[in-house]
Amino acid sequence: MRYFYVLLFSALLLTLTACNSKVNREADVKTLEKYLLRVDSAESVYLAIPDSTYSLMLNETKSNLRKLKMGYKGELDKDQARIISDYNNIKRLIKDFPRQHKRIGSELIRTKEQLKGLVEVMKSGADIDGSGNEITDPYLDKQMMIESKVAESLIEEISELDERLMRTKEQHDQAKGPMLELLNQLISQSE
Repeated sequence: MRYFYVLLFSALLLTLTACNSKVNREADVKTLEKYLLRVDSAESVYLAIPDSTYSLMLNETKSNLRKLKMGYKGELDKDQARIISDYNNIKRLIKDFPRQHKRIGSELIRTKEQLKGLVEVMKSGADIDGSGNEITDPYLDKQMMIESKVAESLIEEISELDERLMRTKEQHDQAKGPMLELLNQLISQSE
């Protein structure tokens, strides 16, 4: 009988120890909070993008190229083709801008919510997530890895978009004048 009590006491002690052996998540919380700050910083860059300017630039470029295609049927010399090619590159650089800009906005909201939720779960020591899944250390490790990768990817995408838009603006400023001049010249020759 004494052996039974010792075994029962050992089992209870093991169970209590196992329940209280959750990994200290303070370092992970700090890492996630740093990601939140970096995502906030990337969001500031995103919000500073004049999306209507780039949407108008894309529409204007498409319209001018369409006018050229419809209004001129002759041969182009090498310099004329280069002017058109330079101008067409503007369209290539921002062709998916409206869709990408909208998607990034949604992704910013989702990423911030996920990071904040994971921080809250780690701080509170919750045992069950919103979907009813048991929150274990491997579960938290996996979520930490996923959300860190998503945040890194989003931050990088915003940075790349911002750089591409700056290049597009420079190229537009350089190519628009020669293109409009060529467009007027070629269309007037065709009339």
